[in-house]
Amino acid sequence: MEFGYFTLSDNHYANNPRSANDFVLEIRDQAVLADKLGYHSVWVGEHHFDSLGVNSRPDLLLASVAPLTKNVRLDKAVGAYRDACVKAGKKPGRAMCSYFIYIADNEKEENYGREAQMRYFRECALPAFTMKPEHAPPTMHYFLKIVNILENMKKEDLSDKSILLGSPQKIIDTLKTVEASGIEEVILYFNVGAKPNALVQEQMHKFMELIAPHFEGKHKLRRA
Repeated sequence: MEFGYFTLSDNHYANNPRSANDFVLEIRDQAVLADKLGYHSVWVGEHHFDSLGVNSRPDLLLASVAPLTKNVRLDKAVGAYRDACVKAGKKPGRAMCSYFIYIADNEKEENYGREAQMRYFRECALPAFTMKPEHAPPTMHYFLKIVNILENMKKEDLSDKSILLGSPQKIIDTLKTVEASGIEEVILYFNVGAKPNALVQEQMHKFMELIAPHFEGKHKLRRA
């Protein structure tokens, strides 16, 4: 199973001193690091005028990453998948599995991971969706159900259905179940929740050193 780096470029947080431009540059550095560490792909979301992200031109960002990388596949999170389906003459379906992730060695670190995740839901995800069904197009009604779930969610409710949180062994066990289901690649959302760049890069290192080696994939050859 392979592993990729994923981000929506969420930066709309209260009292956040990091500018949108600074965050885009951090994402660029993290994408280059992903290549050096042996990740298989880099996925960058595209967002315009909403609280989910600050990067409206992932193509330009990835173009600046390409000359600095050797192995990772660089893709915009939606367009590349749809284009591949069209070329193959197939209707787009579910592409791959994605997870938020925070590797925690103790209870204090795990609580930090939960708080960061909840901050993303409260300050970025919820404001992006209208609460009034009459103002939302039919395609957005699915998200209204998500809003109801998130509004009533507590940090203790977070589970491995959406976030890899806890010790390396706990995350390995979850990913082994994912692998057994037939998933070939998992893309990982490290920098969610206004985490500092140094912490995000530390987490990326930890994953490739402590977790990825328990799975067969090209990442082993890249790190050899």
